[in-house]
Amino acid sequence: MTHRRSTGGDICRNQKDPARRRRQITGLISLGITLTVMGLLAWFVGKPLIDFIGEPDRFRAWVESHGIWGGVLLVAIRVLQTVITILPAEIVEVGAGYAFGAWIGWLLCTLGTAIGTVLIYLLTRKFGVRLVEAFLPPEKLRPCAS
Repeated sequence: MTHRRSTGGDICRNQKDPARRRRQITGLISLGITLTVMGLLAWFVGKPLIDFIGEPDRFRAWVESHGIWGGVLLVAIRVLQTVITILPAEIVEVGAGYAFGAWIGWLLCTLGTAIGTVLIYLLTRKFGVRLVEAFLPPEKLRPCAS
């Protein structure tokens, strides 16, 4: 009886590779740190921010007291919300509409979303492949890259 070597055997053999194992552990630790930082940011920054924006009169007064910087800060809030997606966008968008009016609020939210999306793209370009390679060997990714 002859035994054929299956692709399943290749996968098991690759998992015993010490360098691959280190990459997997590094990837898992990085993922854990990232999720922890995002959770802490959401709790200590996002929650108070959402509570603040959820009070329309107070938020509008704050925006008006900062002049042009109120708009810049709203864009920064929207960038943060885009990157840390566990913060709800709707409250920021409604607050922007209330504070700046429908069109200016929409424009500022769209600008913040665009900047946040570009930031996510750049971060993914820099770190994304290494994170994926921690779990899949590069030879398995080559067919996907072409």
